[in-house]
Amino acid sequence: MSLASTLFAALVFVAPPDLAAEDTRELFDRAATQYETSQYGEAVATYTEAYQLSRSIQDEHLRELVQAAILYNLAQAHSKAYALDQSSEHLLMVIDLLEKYLAQTADLADQADAERLLEQTRIELSRVEDQRASEQRDDAAERMVPLEPAPAEVDDDLAPRRLRIGGYALVGLGVAAGGVAISGAVLADRSEANYIVGPTRDERDAAERAGRTANALIVGGTVSAGVIVSVGVALLVAGRKRSVVSPSAWLTPTTTGIAIGGRF
Repeated sequence: MSLASTLFAALVFVAPPDLAAEDTRELFDRAATQYETSQYGEAVATYTEAYQLSRSIQDEHLRELVQAAILYNLAQAHSKAYALDQSSEHLLMVIDLLEKYLAQTADLADQADAERLLEQTRIELSRVEDQRASEQRDDAAERMVPLEPAPAEVDDDLAPRRLRIGGYALVGLGVAAGGVAISGAVLADRSEANYIVGPTRDERDAAERAGRTANALIVGGTVSAGVIVSVGVALLVAGRKRSVVSPSAWLTPTTTGIAIGGRF
């Protein structure tokens, strides 16, 4: 038991009879026993009840001394309770109680110890608050969702523009293929004339070979022009519709075709 509690007990016994003082002393003694047996939570409750009852003590000087003793011992009980459950509420109570204790006008028997405990409690509360703030920052950082980079801007006109360019190029090639067919037709006319008027067998054979070549040019040029121009026109249409297509064409000695695939 502290010097303050011993003084409090002595004052109660020497003071004139006061029921409130007697009842307060009984609660104080019970709280002290609970404190000594490490029942800090119970001691806190009993000291608090004793402090409430002490307000009814009639003698003002005795009331000040009794309340000072209770404040100091209640602060110690909160300090011990904090060591068990680590609740920062106990630290706040210790600081509040000791500040009130040191502000008392009564003769403070445990002033030096109270000042030392108050300073230690303030340091511990500051440490707890810093740790709590750090944990909150860490939790906030973990909850943060990394921002995904903004998607690169896509030129919506790029694909259609490429389709149109390809379409114009194929149409030009188709026209050129048509020119080949026309050249074949001209060559065919000449070959036929040379074959008719050719005085020798060799000249007629040469005219015949030229005729076959001309015929191949006519057929190949005509078919190629049709296929290439068709693909070019399809690309131009697809480019205007802003659709993506995959055109392809083939030309062999026996078959010619066009294939267009995509989404329209």
